[in-house]
Amino acid sequence: MKKVFLAAGLAAVLVGGVPFMAMAAEKPADKSAVELKKSEAVEKTGVVEVKKAEKNEKYNTVTLTVGTEKFKLLPSKGNKTIMADIEKLAGKEVTVKGELLVADAKHPMAAIKIESFTEKKADAAAPAAAPAAPAPAAEPAPAAGK
Repeated sequence: MKKVFLAAGLAAVLVGGVPFMAMAAEKPADKSAVELKKSEAVEKTGVVEVKKAEKNEKYNTVTLTVGTEKFKLLPSKGNKTIMADIEKLAGKEVTVKGELLVADAKHPMAAIKIESFTEKKADAAAPAAAPAAPAPAAEPAPAAGK
């Protein structure tokens, strides 16, 4: 009996990488904590990058780079034009509001379902240099002899 169990466990390791008994012994994570993480509302500001779709892909890949973090941008339900609008801002700094989707085994990059976005404008505190007041025009010298 021990030989059969050992052979079944060894076969499971070779086929699946993890014995079936070990998979059954693992307890699933608390679903409420996972759901809270998945539906977390976020607001991130970063640079938009667009990678053109390859021949086997249907859509361009749009990402938001925030410091060292990178998020894939996805459209939220019901908003069909948001991705085309944000792709136009490639290379610009944008603030995105939406729902954070954490990375997992199936989706290795964290993503944000976009609800709204705004392009970051240049700082108002440092506007373009105001033109200096023009120097008063030089008055002609009085004519000699008058």
